[in-house]
Amino acid sequence: MASYYNHHDYGGGAPPPPPQHYQEPSYPMYDMGGGAGYRDNATSPAAATDDGYGVKRASRQNGQYQHLGDGGPVLYVEQQPERRSCLDKLCCGCCTCFPRWARWICCILFLIIVAIAIVIGVLAALFKTPEINFNGLQGDPSFNLTGTTANFNFNLNITVNNPNVLGVTFENIQAKAYYPGHHEKSIGGGILDNVEIAKQEITTIIFPFTISVDATDQDTQAILFDIMGKCGVLGAEATGITIDYDVVPTLNIIGIKISPTISNNANLPCDSSDIPNLGALGDLQSLIPSDVMKNLPTNIAD
Repeated sequence: MASYYNHHDYGGGAPPPPPQHYQEPSYPMYDMGGGAGYRDNATSPAAATDDGYGVKRASRQNGQYQHLGDGGPVLYVEQQPERRSCLDKLCCGCCTCFPRWARWICCILFLIIVAIAIVIGVLAALFKTPEINFNGLQGDPSFNLTGTTANFNFNLNITVNNPNVLGVTFENIQAKAYYPGHHEKSIGGGILDNVEIAKQEITTIIFPFTISVDATDQDTQAILFDIMGKCGVLGAEATGITIDYDVVPTLNIIGIKISPTISNNANLPCDSSDIPNLGALGDLQSLIPSDVMKNLPTNIAD
């Protein structure tokens, strides 16, 4: 039986070495059912996220997801935030639902209001109350009887010194008169409307002032009898009368109203030689009870 051998001519040299056999590394098998061979320190694979498998990135807030067809990948596309102007950032955060032109109008109006408020606040902080002074009477006083009420009319000369850098407007100047020792009830006063006061100047005002005393009013009978004595109606020498008064000017400064109260007193002449018809005041003496006359703090009844 003939034997055949494969013969290759290698040129007379040694045959090439046989190829190396590659053997994959073997790994131990573990019982995945929780047996004794289970390795405690085995780590579970990381869960897949929308940013990749096991990869954590910073939170994304300015973007959106895009699906590339059915079954295709999902891409996250970053979007640049809307650039806002300085005016938008300053005061229009609450008006983002408005269009841009409306936001600008709102912001401009808001800034104007803030500026006006600051100016008003500064002026109010620097404001000084004008000084009001009584300088006596202007012209001659007058007297008349209205039933049982004695009325004295005076024109007071008042000066107002305004040290402020802005002129002021007195919406009104209201005065209330009180007899010394009887401040529980006003016996007169006066009011003057719309008085303009120049800035950093002294303004003169002629203020009408009235005193009215009713002989039948128990609260004013003692006052009237005292006035009779000091005006010389009861035979004593006329000394004039002293009136306490409160002046309340209402100032209007750029829409802000200020009403300070200024209290003082004034000596008013009360003499029949200066006031016509003053002698008629004595006709009211019979209406004043005798016990009122006796309890007066002065001795005018003697």
